[in-house]
Amino acid sequence: MQTRIIFTVFALSLAQVSSADKFVCPKKCTCDSAVVACKLNHYYSKDFQNIPKNFKLIIQSSRQVSFPDNSLPRVTELEIISSGSEICDLAWNKSADHLETLQLDGVQLRNTLKSLKILKALRLLKINHAELLGVDHRKWQMHFDQKSPLKFLFMFWTDLSLMTDMTLPKSVESVKLDDCNLTKIPKQFSDLNNLQSLSLENNKIQTLENLPKNVHILMLHGNQISEIKNIPPNTSQLDLSNNNITHIQNIPETVHLFYLSGNNIPSITEKSFKPNSHLAELALAGNKHKNLTIAKTAFKNTPRLHLIDLRATDFAAPLEAFTRLKSLTQLLVSPQYNAFCDRLNKIFSSKVCSTRTSTYKFALVSYVN
Repeated sequence: MQTRIIFTVFALSLAQVSSADKFVCPKKCTCDSAVVACKLNHYYSKDFQNIPKNFKLIIQSSRQVSFPDNSLPRVTELEIISSGSEICDLAWNKSADHLETLQLDGVQLRNTLKSLKILKALRLLKINHAELLGVDHRKWQMHFDQKSPLKFLFMFWTDLSLMTDMTLPKSVESVKLDDCNLTKIPKQFSDLNNLQSLSLENNKIQTLENLPKNVHILMLHGNQISEIKNIPPNTSQLDLSNNNITHIQNIPETVHLFYLSGNNIPSITEKSFKPNSHLAELALAGNKHKNLTIAKTAFKNTPRLHLIDLRATDFAAPLEAFTRLKSLTQLLVSPQYNAFCDRLNKIFSSKVCSTRTSTYKFALVSYVN
């Protein structure tokens, strides 16, 4: 029996539609001022051609979705959600050159990434839980027109291990490729001078190479990195938690949020941080080393440091390592350091040090003692 296709179309107006161009609800659809919901067995392009240009169209389907030549309505935002496992075979043509936002969720993609150069107005591309299908098992490539206005590229839970080449336009400002089975940072990323935020979390990256030089936010949680190096000089937020790092080194002075939890750090010394460091928050929760040694002068170069997370971490440190920090307002430790906390709080004359027995969220990282 032929599987039924359900199309759900949401139209969100960004401008008033004149009476002459009044939107007519497609056949077999229910519509109100903001939503067009359709249940169809086939995609009839003529039924959707009157959707105003600045509307958002969301299609939810359990079957194959494709757009014949010039059949895509002139909407600026398109989202396709697959409720099954059918192929989304989108060979873009000139009917898609007006798209500014494209979101694909749970679909199998055959030709979509090969034809991205057609999308000359695209500013945001988001792909979630997708499967890339190669033709004759050839490896995948992703290429954009270098004059593309693309600003944001987000891909989650999509296997990119066979991606041989990724060419992004110089305009891109934010990239997220999380849970994508990447083993290395794409070479072309080093040339993306406008890239401000880069997230490559939960992949299989081992070395820090090809990083864009002007990035401010760098998120590399959950990889296989063993050495800190080549961190861009303007980085302000750095997440290297849950990697295989054994030494704190080569941290730019500009970093003020540093997440290093879940690594294997044996010690912190005066040389761990450069002089005049802007570091304000440091997460070392869940350190795997059996005893983290913190030197008396460990935080000499970090006068702005006000929050340190050592929950679920065994450490040895003199009180002076923390009393030197005049800006310290919060030190989080495990319950077995309660006596240590009492002594430190007496020196500060305030409850700077505290123990946690329940889940506590430190910025981006959550742990349970």
